[in-house]
Amino acid sequence: HALGITCALLGFALHRQRQRELAVQHLKSEFVANVSHELRTPLASILLMAENLSSGKVGEQTQARYHELILRESQRLRRLVDDVLDFSRLDRGEGPRARIETVSLKLFGADLRADLQAWAEQHELEFSFAEQGLEGEADLDVEALRRAVFNLADNALRHSGSKQIELQ
Repeated sequence: HALGITCALLGFALHRQRQRELAVQHLKSEFVANVSHELRTPLASILLMAENLSSGKVGEQTQARYHELILRESQRLRRLVDDVLDFSRLDRGEGPRARIETVSLKLFGADLRADLQAWAEQHELEFSFAEQGLEGEADLDVEALRRAVFNLADNALRHSGSKQIELQ
């Protein structure tokens, strides 16, 4: 009788472990699918703008804007790749790598505002960013902080139901 109960409990435990493994596999597959989609967007933009530049379809006034957009989309692509690499390190049980540098808070805030404004325009959002108190310098992992802020903004977009984002 005790052996039967032990076997049943062991079978139940093994079943639950297998369910957890399947759930983790599903989350990984979903992550890869989402990342693949997110990687295609800036890559397609970069390719389209580069092709337009090389074919001469873009006037001189627009060329500077295209170069700026190509740089911005390339940086976005780099951030996405960094996210994937961080995920891979976490999956292997390692921590993400910190890249600490001393930065001007005012310049960091201005760059972040510009990037968030471009992101908001792509998503047809109203966006405001308060830069008060951003004086001096700080030792930061700029990319990690930028990713955290973009994740917050993206979560606000997905879960608030609002087309307005205010960052203070």
